[in-house]
Amino acid sequence: MGKNSKNKKKPQINFQPKPTKEATHTKNPEGYQNQFISWHLQCIDSSGAWPCSFETLQKIRNRLSEYENLKWSEVSSKGSNHPLPINKIIPKAQRRLSELGYVDIESLYQLKISNGNQKQRLWGIRKENIFQILWWDPRHEVCPVEKRNT
Repeated sequence: MGKNSKNKKKPQINFQPKPTKEATHTKNPEGYQNQFISWHLQCIDSSGAWPCSFETLQKIRNRLSEYENLKWSEVSSKGSNHPLPINKIIPKAQRRLSELGYVDIESLYQLKISNGNQKQRLWGIRKENIFQILWWDPRHEVCPVEKRNT
């Protein structure tokens, strides 16, 4: 065979590519707001200034169960449930986050647990639809709110 026989070969095509691209994985355009809240317990800080113990979780279990029936959009619509930038929490809490190795998070999420005038809050890290419980703050110390008109 001579050199010319190699030039006569043509590649074979096993399939014809589609003229348009299709995404194989897509995210919900509304994010995780339409998903129900879930809990993770592995982040609980049980030895800091705002420890969250098993006994505490048992006491607030009914309230946590109520939240499980809500989508994040519903949880977020309640005024006391919201993310808070790390620079807005007290320095003691900022230091504790650093001690725990949470130096790359930008905000914490607070959930109001009590009803009425009580100030009880559960603090955590929100990742998508998951609330990673971190602290139990029964006196609203992590981010105290100044009373208006004082």
